[in-house]
Amino acid sequence: MYKYSSQILLVFICLAAILLETHTASAQSIDAKTKAYIDSLTAATFTADQPGGVLLVAKKGVPVYRKAFGLANVELKVPNQPEYKFRIGSITKQFTAVAVLQLVQQGELSLTDDIRKYLPTFNTHGETITIEQLLTHTSGIQSYTSKQDFESKMRLDFSQEEMLKYFMDDSLNFEPNTNFLYNNSGYYLLGMLIEKASGLSYEQYLQKNIWQPLGMTNTLLGTYDQVIPDMASGYDPGPDGSFKPGVYLSFSQPFSAGAIISTVDDLLKWDHALYTDKLLPQSLLQKAWTAYKISDGRATGYGYGWGIGAYKDVTLLQHGGGIPGFICLGIRIPEEQVYAILLTNAGGAKDPGIIMPIALRVAGREITMPTPVSLSASKLQQYTGAFEVPGAPAGINEVFTLSGDTLISNIGEFRKLKFWPVGKDRFFTKEMYSYLQFVRDEKGKINAIEYSSLYRGDMINRQKKISQAVVSK
Repeated sequence: MYKYSSQILLVFICLAAILLETHTASAQSIDAKTKAYIDSLTAATFTADQPGGVLLVAKKGVPVYRKAFGLANVELKVPNQPEYKFRIGSITKQFTAVAVLQLVQQGELSLTDDIRKYLPTFNTHGETITIEQLLTHTSGIQSYTSKQDFESKMRLDFSQEEMLKYFMDDSLNFEPNTNFLYNNSGYYLLGMLIEKASGLSYEQYLQKNIWQPLGMTNTLLGTYDQVIPDMASGYDPGPDGSFKPGVYLSFSQPFSAGAIISTVDDLLKWDHALYTDKLLPQSLLQKAWTAYKISDGRATGYGYGWGIGAYKDVTLLQHGGGIPGFICLGIRIPEEQVYAILLTNAGGAKDPGIIMPIALRVAGREITMPTPVSLSASKLQQYTGAFEVPGAPAGINEVFTLSGDTLISNIGEFRKLKFWPVGKDRFFTKEMYSYLQFVRDEKGKINAIEYSSLYRGDMINRQKKISQAVVSK
């Protein structure tokens, strides 16, 4: 859920490979070379004595790889199991989007409806904001997770009315439909609209119309006052590679933007159902999987609850989730009916992006890495400095430093990436399979950076420089 925030119990059966050995259950199989490739990526990501996760890869609805890694509870040294539950953060948004489209199909909502039709007291600052703009992060509404005081408020239990008061009077980031900015407030509002249009609570609606029909018996809306069987404990990264318990967040806040708890098996049921008309006609689902275009015709790289990307000849439909103590990523490749989902309880310390090459490999595609070019440390120094992070809480910036001849990006404790140069002012990171372009002004000085990613297709995220170079470490 929180794009830049800290992101993210039984004994193992096989004691001989304690903590890292895992369980596999699949009717289909993958070749030994592909399995070895996946094993190599997971072995480089997870260790036996740290929080870990569960990875499932499926083709045509059948698991071909299903394993758990690391610890579900560090204090008790309890290993993860494939059936364990995790908080899925912003993958929640997919369920919210499909619920909205179900109500559109029933005539209870319209994508072009002004949200004040259902929330008449909401302050839109004189603008018309539609349901579709909430779905596509193009409303301009301030995301409550970006507010300067969010960290001091995140532990508070808010009623819906209190939550609206917390963010609705903040000025809009931009005129609706003129830009894209990832926004948790919009998806919170969509949960309220689902409740008003259906007469059910958000969780009741999902249980009745999605989870029960699909047999998703291990999926629920999370709170902290529940005892949840088979639930992994969440941890955030600490200093020097250590871990600490995930920061407390009142689950009255993420709601329909990020409060769902699930398992890899239930999420596979969800993904497989999306190839059928069981939940929605394919014509409506295709709208969710089409990159929305704002008023000037630019594609945002985001549909309704899914990021839209591509690699070579296949489509990549994806969404990640980050919530204190947990981080995850799910990718579907519809042309080959491949689905990969990684749920972790290690906050931002374990990069879920490893499932990108895994999904492509199972789909019969290979990622071709760009060829690095050689730059001296003195030349790399010009790329150091701090840059704003759109949508992040105030004070959270992206800082580039040098470690030897390697360019390092840090966003607080939440994310650390290594980049190598691949062209003029251009870098690549395999952790996110993203390109980083440093942008210069008319005088040749670097004044911004632009990210482009396999995950997000045509959308380019620009971040402005806010400080001069920082000393390398």
